[in-house]
Amino acid sequence: MKRSNQITTKRIRVGSQGLAKFLGELEAQVMEEVWARNGATVREIWNELSKRAKLQNRHEPAYTTILTVMQNLEKKGYLQAERRGRQNFYTPCCGKEEFLRENIQRAITDLLKDFPEYVIATLLPQESEKLSPEELEKFRKILEQRVRAESDRHA
Repeated sequence: MKRSNQITTKRIRVGSQGLAKFLGELEAQVMEEVWARNGATVREIWNELSKRAKLQNRHEPAYTTILTVMQNLEKKGYLQAERRGRQNFYTPCCGKEEFLRENIQRAITDLLKDFPEYVIATLLPQESEKLSPEELEKFRKILEQRVRAESDRHA
């Protein structure tokens, strides 16, 4: 599987669920199916999403809509197309775990740049779950190591 040059998305959709936080709703459904199959044609994905829509009494997506979504995912670097006969076979350029890890890491890094004190305060346990002195010392050492590493990098 070829690694994408750009696995990360540009924004987070805070009100969305699951992968739709990083992708559009339909893009997320398509990627889930492609990951589950480790590759698929547009027709295979369209059949699955149509079947699911019928079961949930929702509007079925048009074949051309799924085609466009998969082509867009290819342009974004998430899918790779390989011609097989008269149709393209799309494979993911990265695994779901790698996609999530890199997007979550990027989101946290971006938040830390803009709001470091709020991010750290949010990640620390609540008042009722106080850290032990040993845990606080470990946390302090990690922060000191990161500060030193960052200082060395900019020196």
